[in-house]
Amino acid sequence: MCALHSVSVTNERAEGEARPEPPDWLAGYPEVMTSAEVARVLRFSEPVVRRMAARGEIKGQRFGRDWRFLRRDIRALMEGPPPEDEPPGNQPPGDAESTE
Repeated sequence: MCALHSVSVTNERAEGEARPEPPDWLAGYPEVMTSAEVARVLRFSEPVVRRMAARGEIKGQRFGRDWRFLRRDIRALMEGPPPEDEPPGNQPPGDAESTE
């Protein structure tokens, strides 16, 4: 019989110590990526990536039947919008602008 062990992991840093950088998932990819490369990174199929690009859900440029994507745009997509870009309906109470 196998016993389960609980593992406690702490992430303590000394005062002023910098937080380690997250891994760069796009390292090794070119600045201009194909739909196949984007599909590999996002773990989507190529047709899904192309449909999302056609709908404007992924920022890209179409060249004939092919799509090209900037690595920085894919990184931004993966990181999500900055907190200040939240829609107005998602603001905490009291933060709404007054209309007086």
